[in-house]
Amino acid sequence: MLYTCYDYHSNRNPDCLIFMTDKGIINVYDNPTYDYAHRLFVMTEEKMKEYPDLYEKYKISMMLTEDATKLSEDEHGYYISKKTIWKNLYITQTYNSESYMSQYPSMCYKLSEDSHIRDNMHIIEDIVMIRERLINNDMINRLILNESKSIDEDLCDIEREIKKMKVVSQYIPKIVPENFPEDLKNTILSHIYVF
Repeated sequence: MLYTCYDYHSNRNPDCLIFMTDKGIINVYDNPTYDYAHRLFVMTEEKMKEYPDLYEKYKISMMLTEDATKLSEDEHGYYISKKTIWKNLYITQTYNSESYMSQYPSMCYKLSEDSHIRDNMHIIEDIVMIRERLINNDMINRLILNESKSIDEDLCDIEREIKKMKVVSQYIPKIVPENFPEDLKNTILSHIYVF
């Protein structure tokens, strides 16, 4: 399950879209008052592409969310840790938690009818779109760079683990005799490498 958030803050027209994705299905929630998330639509990503304004906000929500794999919780309720588009002047530097939900949103897998989507698309269109200059500025480039750096670090960790496993698999048979008891061999291996 993935949770992402498109949060636009302003004095007159603040709003927050929450996207929950699971098994190829996306639930779109509206959370304008930062306390109760109301489900608007249930659709596939292919269907969402038919509504460019919504799809663009969905893609931007992925870049603004700190960790899409979880909802966080504190004494105020559940929230998605994300950056906010502040009055279309800038994107906040730090992740924040203003998008509180009084209850944990549930995932629905029954797709919305086309007529329902069309009839309610005005809600999405009323939410201010991020300015093009903010998308193309250093903030988005930094978000992409940070994500790339995180992926590189994860890959380096995996490569180190694979090298370690290769060394163990190559040299343990040479060190441990063939008729060595399997349970003792596993004990030795567990001290060398944690399975």
